[in-house]
Amino acid sequence: MAALRDVEAGAQAILALLDLSPEDVLLEVGTGTGTFALAAARCCRKVIAIDVSPVMLAYATEKAQEQQVTNVEFAEAGFLTYEHRGEPVAAVVSQLALHHLPDAWKRVALGRLHGFMREGARLYICDVVYAERAKEDWASYFQGLVDSVPDDRREEVAGHIREEFSTFDWTMREIIARAGFTLERAQVEGAFLGHYLCRRS
Repeated sequence: MAALRDVEAGAQAILALLDLSPEDVLLEVGTGTGTFALAAARCCRKVIAIDVSPVMLAYATEKAQEQQVTNVEFAEAGFLTYEHRGEPVAAVVSQLALHHLPDAWKRVALGRLHGFMREGARLYICDVVYAERAKEDWASYFQGLVDSVPDDRREEVAGHIREEFSTFDWTMREIIARAGFTLERAQVEGAFLGHYLCRRS
């Protein structure tokens, strides 16, 4: 991901939107290498960082130890398997993880997150979405997305379109609303990277 975007700067931008206090608890779903979780740990009392990949969690844990960060709790779990214990969280962040679930399960996943969050808590989602609402020729539309990226990334993008469950921007907005969140800010960056800042209704 570092080759595609400035991950550290992105983490700081997200944290500014969340406006966390030093006493807050944050949940990150799909922590990957732990970059965001470690940045967030400097802003709040505790970060719970979950991922379905034990390899990623081992790497993230090692990074935390190297940086002497002690207030991040790593756990092997995902949207549908994580069981929250303790006080409701002040914020939830998920980046490039929700597209692994079909749309019906995205709704279930966000509904579960809603139950872990305190009233007024914020949810930040960044994921692959398709900006167009309707097309007569979908094959040409998706081929256009593939052609819009550099040559060395075209097979990666084509594989994502074929194999993952990325949805449309308008669908994502509706899923967010039906899960009990109010959308505060939404933006599609480029052709297919959606950013959504939501508040627990």
